[in-house]
Amino acid sequence: MKYVFVFLSVVGIFLSGCRDPLRVGSKEFTEQLILAEIIAQLAEHQGVPVKRMIPYGDTLNCIEGLKENDLDVYVEYSGTGLLILGQPPLTQGDKSFAMVQDLYSPMKLEWKDRFGFANNYILVVKRDYAQAHNLKKISDLVKLEDQVKFGCDKSFPTRPLDGYAALLRRYGITSEHSPVLEDDKSILYHSLLDEKINVAVGYSTDGQIEVFNLVALQDDLGFFPVYEAAPLVRQEALKKHPSLESILDSLAGRIDTEKMREMNRQVELDGESYKTVASQFIEEEKLVPANSRKKKTSQELVVAIENLDELGGMAGKAQRAIRKTFPGRRLNIVRTAKPGNLVIKKEARIALMGAESFFTTDENDFLAKRISGLEAIAPVGYRMCHVLVHKDSSQESFSQVTKIGAGLPQSSSHRITKALLRILNMKEKATLVTGSLTDLSTKLKNKKIEALVLMVAPGNSKLTSLLREGNFKLLSLEEITQHNFQFKYPFLRLARIPINTYPQQMIPLETVSCQVVLVGPAAPKDFVGDVGPVSISYQQPLSESSVRKINQELGGIEPVDPILPVGKALKQKSKRRSQSTIGTSYEASFINFVVILSLIYLFYLFLKEDE
Repeated sequence: MKYVFVFLSVVGIFLSGCRDPLRVGSKEFTEQLILAEIIAQLAEHQGVPVKRMIPYGDTLNCIEGLKENDLDVYVEYSGTGLLILGQPPLTQGDKSFAMVQDLYSPMKLEWKDRFGFANNYILVVKRDYAQAHNLKKISDLVKLEDQVKFGCDKSFPTRPLDGYAALLRRYGITSEHSPVLEDDKSILYHSLLDEKINVAVGYSTDGQIEVFNLVALQDDLGFFPVYEAAPLVRQEALKKHPSLESILDSLAGRIDTEKMREMNRQVELDGESYKTVASQFIEEEKLVPANSRKKKTSQELVVAIENLDELGGMAGKAQRAIRKTFPGRRLNIVRTAKPGNLVIKKEARIALMGAESFFTTDENDFLAKRISGLEAIAPVGYRMCHVLVHKDSSQESFSQVTKIGAGLPQSSSHRITKALLRILNMKEKATLVTGSLTDLSTKLKNKKIEALVLMVAPGNSKLTSLLREGNFKLLSLEEITQHNFQFKYPFLRLARIPINTYPQQMIPLETVSCQVVLVGPAAPKDFVGDVGPVSISYQQPLSESSVRKINQELGGIEPVDPILPVGKALKQKSKRRSQSTIGTSYEASFINFVVILSLIYLFYLFLKEDE
């Protein structure tokens, strides 16, 4: 019996050792969370018990976790691996990776094959800024002299070899401005979009680069070292969990920069869970059998915008406000010529659209008629009407053109073009041509149309790019100022495109503008209550708290145009504002009363003196 007990004890100890979980850790930023979760889920699919330590801490905490047998595996970067051991990071990827493999082996730590991407430092700028100053590589910043204003995370200036001061010395860049330091990467990119800085020090896998249509400047002098990602694992863990080797090998070369950037975007900008993104990656790459895949989804929030709206401009500003208002929702940005229609059809929850889209402007109508079913929830900015003609055009005014490109049917550009033709009595002689921007700009270049009307925000990068090519120029809508159009088209406002908004634009240009607002479904007349954002039905209005939060995040000081219908939250705000401007204080009332009595008394004395 004693031998049986000993045998069972040994078996128990053995089985207990087999049940030791694989301890998967990560650093504290999004990319690390995703990669660690991918490893954890793949291990679980292989029947390996997993203890998630996601996130575990910063770089030093993670490496110490491996050394102290508190972690089994986490994702590290070759350049960082060299720095940890006091070695200068290298710009050659293969050489850098071979070196860390050799240096870490004596510590019983093994670098498995690289994922296929590097998360290197990069310098990014807004696309319109790059076009305006012809910036393509980091060396081009030199010509801006002291105009360069950097933004970066707080650790970048402290790096002696590949940090801020070393970067300026290597490229000979001068800047009188101290770098703007931010802990939060999203705030750093917001500062760039809001033009508080003009150059951001980012990372090559940042999802914001493509979403906000930014330009990554070429590191033409090869200053920044390479930071290739790979699993760093304890050799003992590989022995304890034999399937771990094949799991990590299956990820070798699977993730390129674009894929990592996309996954980061899904979490940081679309509001998706990093666990869901990891699960989707495993499914898309077919890394586990189909019958064992677990599909995880989060509730989607559809936001409709126009085809020419830029996520580096107003649309991006609106997107950030919506994402902060609904942090648990995955944003799906849909482009269409008529964003408001998707809200009315219950295919989108929120839309970004111009004031003109609230109205029907049939030529037989004496006044523009306002459509129902939509209400403005927040002002975002303005679009202005731009009229492009060929550089060799003899037309000096819009009234002289007869064949006009007007964007996609029912788009903002199309609607405003039709309104202009009626205002200027051009309807009988002008022909409208619809199509995409690419198609119409080609037609204008080949002189198959005489003008192209674009209703976009000032500084639009697509328009700037067209003007920089040198084939086109802008016309001023000077004649529009001579017409009284606001009676029939109350959404149009006179405006000027500021000087130097575009290359070679030496004077301000007369034009018309429309306010751009976020809209949601309007409350039915018999609707009662405050519906929250978690509601499944898209026909219900946004909650008042959500509307207030969006406005707070947008931080706008300009109210919604008074011609537009607004939700209850904005009506209450307007009411409070109007009440605050009326002198209803008791002190003011008393003073007015005394003044009136004094006037009456003086009038009495005047009459008495006459007697």
